[in-house]
Amino acid sequence: VIGFGRLGGHSVGIVANQPAVLAGVLDIDASEKAARFVRMCDSFNVPLVTFVDVPGFMPGTDQEHNGIIRHGAKLL
Repeated sequence: VIGFGRLGGHSVGIVANQPAVLAGVLDIDASEKAARFVRMCDSFNVPLVTFVDVPGFMPGTDQEHNGIIRHGAKLL
């Protein structure tokens, strides 16, 4: 889950995972989406609020072959 919000009258970017979908793990698409959002907030000096409850990255050979480590590292 990503989006913008206001906290104390200031704009903030919000990054969180959705535990109801795929048990909250990060797959390639989720990692790319969050990393792109973090970069955008950084370029406009928008502070981030993160809700961290991520069990890890999606296991599986298809994720590994498509580069989950490379895409996940962009988020970190």
